[in-house]
Amino acid sequence: LNRLPNRLFVDILFDNPEDVNVRSSEEGVRYNDYYSELFISSETNSVVYNREQYNDSGQEIQTLIEEGYDVMSRLENWPDGVHLSDVDYENQRIFFRRYLDGLPLFAENYEDGITIEFSGETLIGLSVNMNIAQIPIDPADGVIEKTLPNGETVINIILSEVQDPSAVENIRIGYEWLYNEETRRVAQFVPYWFY
Repeated sequence: LNRLPNRLFVDILFDNPEDVNVRSSEEGVRYNDYYSELFISSETNSVVYNREQYNDSGQEIQTLIEEGYDVMSRLENWPDGVHLSDVDYENQRIFFRRYLDGLPLFAENYEDGITIEFSGETLIGLSVNMNIAQIPIDPADGVIEKTLPNGETVINIILSEVQDPSAVENIRIGYEWLYNEETRRVAQFVPYWFY
């Protein structure tokens, strides 16, 4: 895994990067100015940005997607494709999901994509992970092959785990992002059913 530099986020997300205050702790690094804050976790490399919300009216959906794509393309360096995955028009929030070999990624610490939120034309929220998979490891080097359960088994699993099965809108195969047990510098992508 490669890691994007902190400075990339500071330069893009802050109006005046030279006026940003920096505080470091065991948890991570916090950058802030009068209007916004950027936190980068030292444990997970997750990035969370928040800016004071304005009372601007929402953008048209096409503009929202175009503005989000512009932000995503300046911050995202995923080598295998990023696709628009979800648009929450009411909250002016969009999500671009990372893909690997044509399948979507799923993860817990924003490794699977980038969430972008606007107030009018102003970026007010962002969540992404700085880790980027760059060099694939040969499957012979310990990557686990996995046989997925059949559709009937997956349906039974979902029915046993979900209180309201009608709330399940989509079932798909994708990769779960897992870190190697020995180091967080190596990720494994394990196929599974997601809903």
